[in-house]
Amino acid sequence: MLPTFPIAQKILDAAYMKRILAAKTKVFPHEVHPPVRPIIEGKHSDFQREDRQVRPLEPKRHSVEATFDTKDGKGMTRDVFESKARELGEGFGKQMWEMMFEAVEEAVAET
Repeated sequence: MLPTFPIAQKILDAAYMKRILAAKTKVFPHEVHPPVRPIIEGKHSDFQREDRQVRPLEPKRHSVEATFDTKDGKGMTRDVFESKARELGEGFGKQMWEMMFEAVEEAVAET
């Protein structure tokens, strides 16, 4: 069995997330992001509109995948590491734009 290196893995995970968030921010800047109120407990939530109508909040799970071929037994190079992180970050940013446009189109349709 191969040895594990938890400290090195923690450093790599932090570096990967940093690169993913940097790529996401280039596609979907923080200034555009709407204010967020996290849901602490439960799987269901609702909100009340200005016209006092209560609507269910329907969170949707979003995901982005990146694959890397390990058949040759070699690990990632630094360039591949950064490109995969960039690919994931850009994917998340694009999904956030799509979610924002869907919300705007729904509001436009209601008005």
